[in-house]
Amino acid sequence: MDILDATLFLDENGNFFDSLKLGPNNIYFSTKKIKANSVYTLKGRLPDGHLFYSANVRTPPIPKPLAYRLFRDAGDPSSSNNDDYVKVEVDWSSLEGNNLFFRFEPFPKFPFISDVYDESNLSIFGFQPDPDCLISTLPSHTRSFLNRYLRRSCVPNGQTTFWLNKTNYGRVTGVTEPMEKVVLTKFTLSYGLVSEEVFFFRNISSPIGIDRIFQEPSRNYTNLTGAQGVVFGQSENHILLQ
Repeated sequence: MDILDATLFLDENGNFFDSLKLGPNNIYFSTKKIKANSVYTLKGRLPDGHLFYSANVRTPPIPKPLAYRLFRDAGDPSSSNNDDYVKVEVDWSSLEGNNLFFRFEPFPKFPFISDVYDESNLSIFGFQPDPDCLISTLPSHTRSFLNRYLRRSCVPNGQTTFWLNKTNYGRVTGVTEPMEKVVLTKFTLSYGLVSEEVFFFRNISSPIGIDRIFQEPSRNYTNLTGAQGVVFGQSENHILLQ
């Protein structure tokens, strides 16, 4: 269903909150600040009169600051022969929810640089039979730098180590210029909490075991009436790594 011509609005705690505006990249947004720990319902109407609406979704609380350590010249995690990586050790223990998300991106955002490449001690969970330990990359408003969602129970000892590739290629002066080598010196770590609907949407009816490698998840879960998809709540905070 194409909703680009839809009229969308949000209810907050049972009362009208805001009509959503269609912005760049076909993304709807609110001009008001969505509150943490509040209940929202998304409602919509297509030009032909078709109505759809979501179940109530509660936004998570505001995430607390994280403890972290940054190593600017960490070397390749698979080799000690170069210094093209930075290492970030993140302690998730201050976050009070069970469902976490994170995203890395360069700061400032360079044009035409794709998602920041990272290795971490979480990578093994993508192939575990337990779908709760899958780091999902659902579409989000950050088209180039996707959010990763994970359960707290999947994080060994409550801490995660990431290696980020600080050498990339992009057009740094304009779209008509040739690709240039870019050495990234700063990153933004966005992190926070996400509501349970993300995991229901990602994991219900997914294949398990070795079959997960060869099959797309069957996304049967939806919390919309009159449409198919998922509406979920997310709160986030940001750390500038430099």
